[in-house]
Amino acid sequence: MKTSFISLILICLFSSAYAQNRAIIKGKVIDSVSKQPLELSTVAMVDVADSSLIAYTLSKKNGTFELLRLPAEKPVKLVISFAGYKSYIRRFNFKMAEVVDIGEISLNSKMLNEVVVRAERTPVKIKKDTIEFDAAAFKTRPNAALEELLKKLPGVQIDGDGTITVNGKDVSKLLIDGKQFFGNDPKIATKNLDAEIVAQIQVYDDRENDPDHLISETKVPKIINIKLKKAIKRSIFGKVFAGAGSRNRYETGGLFNMFRDTLQLSLIGLSNNLNHTGFSNQEIYSEGGFDRSGGNTLFNGRQNFGRSWGGIEKITSGALTSTRITVKS
Repeated sequence: MKTSFISLILICLFSSAYAQNRAIIKGKVIDSVSKQPLELSTVAMVDVADSSLIAYTLSKKNGTFELLRLPAEKPVKLVISFAGYKSYIRRFNFKMAEVVDIGEISLNSKMLNEVVVRAERTPVKIKKDTIEFDAAAFKTRPNAALEELLKKLPGVQIDGDGTITVNGKDVSKLLIDGKQFFGNDPKIATKNLDAEIVAQIQVYDDRENDPDHLISETKVPKIINIKLKKAIKRSIFGKVFAGAGSRNRYETGGLFNMFRDTLQLSLIGLSNNLNHTGFSNQEIYSEGGFDRSGGNTLFNGRQNFGRSWGGIEKITSGALTSTRITVKS
């Protein structure tokens, strides 16, 4: 009991010291002409070194905002943006426990004939009911999967079984450039597509079955739309892997994708003798794929050849999906 009490005190002291070393910035966003507050302006703090996102928030109805727990003694950049307005950009190097009030920030509206010479990257944008994240603002390891990138987005959580939630709300669909990728199961995309091919991630409400907005916003699931880089949208890409071990154990597989303006073709396959299916039965059969192993048909529901006596099985599985988009003239 005494040890637990001491541990609790140490944790509280550490948390207090950590909080005191972080900075705070606050202010208010208004229109430069009307002086009216700009509600839902995107306020983001990014690292100057690599443009990675540190924190972001949206301005309140009265235009005010506050960013907490910002790093001290480190060059950072504040980016405030609002649709149809020029972005406000300012660099800071906060002192420990510093509280900065920058007052009113006046945003100027963009002119229709304005020519932008150099566009500043905005890590987060709000477009009506859509939040759009710039993938480049979230650093991942080389060859990282899409799942690692999604986990870095504010409010996004991915459980061990691959279930995705955004601010506690379930994600009903994960789209690739507005189209489904291997059906309704997002795990095929999150675990196999590379993070480096992603340009932006959009998050918005799934109102497909509720066009009149009759369902409460708290009960509406989310859709995540992955926007690919332009160079990827008309290309062929994929990845393969292979490995071998003792006792003739092996595993090999790959993912092939071909994207065109009106066609999306994807093929995924796996073979091993490690009892690792790679895909669930539902994932394979719902997409018209195939799976052959030496298991018991009544037990696992697959097409089987030969017999199994409860030992190591050789498994080959795969799936093919094709999506054609009709362009209306």
